[in-house]
Amino acid sequence: MSRTLASILHQKDGVEDVLVVGDGFHAATKELVEFYAVLGLPCRYQATVKTRDWGHTQVNYGLRHVKGDYVTYQDDDDIYLPRAVEEMVRLVSDFTEPRPLLGRVKTPNFGLLWQRPNATTVLDGHCLVAPNDKRKLGWMAPVHSGDQCFLHTTLRNYPEWAWTDRIWTLTRPVWQMDTYECRRSEGTWEWTFYREGDGDPRVRLLLRKDSDKDRMFATIPHWRWGITRDELIQLVQFAFYACQGNDCWFQFDNADDALLISALVESNFKEHTRTEYTHDWPPDFWPAVPEFDHVVNPETGERLNDYRDDVWGGRSVS
Repeated sequence: MSRTLASILHQKDGVEDVLVVGDGFHAATKELVEFYAVLGLPCRYQATVKTRDWGHTQVNYGLRHVKGDYVTYQDDDDIYLPRAVEEMVRLVSDFTEPRPLLGRVKTPNFGLLWQRPNATTVLDGHCLVAPNDKRKLGWMAPVHSGDQCFLHTTLRNYPEWAWTDRIWTLTRPVWQMDTYECRRSEGTWEWTFYREGDGDPRVRLLLRKDSDKDRMFATIPHWRWGITRDELIQLVQFAFYACQGNDCWFQFDNADDALLISALVESNFKEHTRTEYTHDWPPDFWPAVPEFDHVVNPETGERLNDYRDDVWGGRSVS
């Protein structure tokens, strides 16, 4: 959870509300949320009845109670990529009418989701940024395909939505961001990462935007200090994703280093060139599960109350 909140903290401009919903009450999570609130992140904590349904009940509660014009969600073992939230805010601000926005997600098993049209598992709920219209927001079913349920019950309420070749989420990252060592100034971003678990080595990622062209320059100083090939690959990917659609140029002291070249090739950097994607809707593999709608009033679109709204009897939890 700490790395999730840290990934929002450093791009919190335009973020109105971060609602952390617990599967049961956890004192450590409550204290962590309070800590990030002191750092300036507009976050709050709410415990719910323990369900163990992949967190789908908790997402449902969050969707119903979170504030703001648009809403997205994140699991506690995943992060928002650098500049992803900033890019979400920028893109939805350009819409003439509120509409859902679909981005991309990097996963360990399937790579970048929706990179190949008509492939299976092209989308999950993390891809979606939706208007926070409580009448139109979808619902997660308490089953493994709950993400697809959320997409289905949201997108069906809009005649149009937007696709964008941006990466919002990285699932289960190797590196953690240092809460105190991330900075941003006009056209320049700096993140400090440490290895999950033991904290070493500490690595900086610098990103600078070219003011005259649609490109960015990335630098990873001292990257050779104890970094494995797999860890370097993920740092390179961080830089590509942080560019959020701009061309990315790497600047290194020794461009001929075999480990760096291997990491660049392995990161599949060529796939990050901007490309238009189209899909038939719904995709052929879309599950036809009628119970997706069983908590929605079909006449009004209002969700119906059920056990998933039970938040420890409405009492405050301490």
